[in-house]
Amino acid sequence: MAKLKHHLKKSNREYSVLAALIVLGLLMFLWNIKPFINGTGCKFKFNSESESLKSQGACIDGILTSVVHQKKSGRIYTKKYIWGYWGSDIFLYLISEKWQKPIDISNKKDIDLQDFQYDHVNFLSAKIFKSSEGKIYSVYDYPIDLIHEDNINGKFGFIDYKPKFIGVE
Repeated sequence: MAKLKHHLKKSNREYSVLAALIVLGLLMFLWNIKPFINGTGCKFKFNSESESLKSQGACIDGILTSVVHQKKSGRIYTKKYIWGYWGSDIFLYLISEKWQKPIDISNKKDIDLQDFQYDHVNFLSAKIFKSSEGKIYSVYDYPIDLIHEDNINGKFGFIDYKPKFIGVE
């Protein structure tokens, strides 16, 4: 009987530790997906431009649709992402893409390493900032360094933080 009581106490401790690990894992999971939960409250239109890309689109209920024109090659495509937003961080998870003008391997103009790197990334993250003049910038560092000047009208998520001000022009 004493062995059974000792076994039950040990079993209860193991279950308590297991339950605590499950709760901790669930909290960590929710913490990591909170930008995407918040992002389901997005409702905005945008157009942006960088040295190599020009894009426009909209985000509704957590889905960002973007039509991108690659300036150097002239290629055009539409991409849909799951939108995540928290603080000054944005996250984009690719769910579909459709090419209106695909790459032409025989044309060297269509082959651009920067375009190619950007084309084949399923997850992007960026910082978003607001200048003293009210312009909004998205800064990406992977797969390539890229700065977009964005014109965005609407809200980024349920909790709609204002992008942080930077005083550099």
